[in-house]
Order: sequence, then C-alpha cells, then structure tokens
Amino acid sequence: MHLAVKKEAEDVILGVLRHGCVDNMTSPGSTFPFSASECKEYISIFEGFRCSSIAAAQGYQNAVIARIWNAVGKLKRRSKSDSAIKKLLAILRSQLALGTSIVMG
Repeated sequence: MHLAVKKEAEDVILGVLRHGCVDNMTSPGSTFPFSASECKEYISIFEGFRCSSIAAAQGYQNAVIARIWNAVGKLKRRSKSDSAIKKLLAILRSQLALGTSIVMG
C-alpha cells in the first residue's frame, strides 16, 4: 500500500513542470530535462490522477512523481540555485522523516 504524497508536493512538481515547459519554449539553450511537449504530457497525467477516485492510482502517482524528480534532481546537481527544486526536496525529506512511503523508480 502506498501512502499519499502531500498535495503541496504535487503542486510544486506541477509548478516545476510548467516552468520547464515555458523555459523550453522560450530558451533555445534550456537545460530542463524534458521537452515542452513532454512537460505538457506529464501535467496532463497529473490532472488525470486528480480526477481518479481509485485508491490504487496513488501508488502510480507516487511512482510518476519519483521518476520526474529523479530526472529533475540530476538537473539540480548541475544548477543548485533552483528554489522550487530545493522546496520540493525539503517537502519530500519531511515526508520521509514522518514515515511516509515514497516510491522511487
């Protein structure tokens, strides 16, 4: 069984994906790990999770969050100034400290 990821963590990753989408559309040298179309697809997937009432979907949502943050985390190591990434990592650390399960892909 997977425990729910706090809504704030989901909101932060959605914000990062939106930022990455715009960054890719407006900057020919963007270092964001996903293209604008990939960001839009991920955002759409998260919207689908929000509409789902199936409890089993939570585990899949956790896995998607973990996989996206794995890719974005690699970017963080290249650019330590991204406050959104730092904020989400702090949220995830606090969830781990509280014993919340987070699926890592």
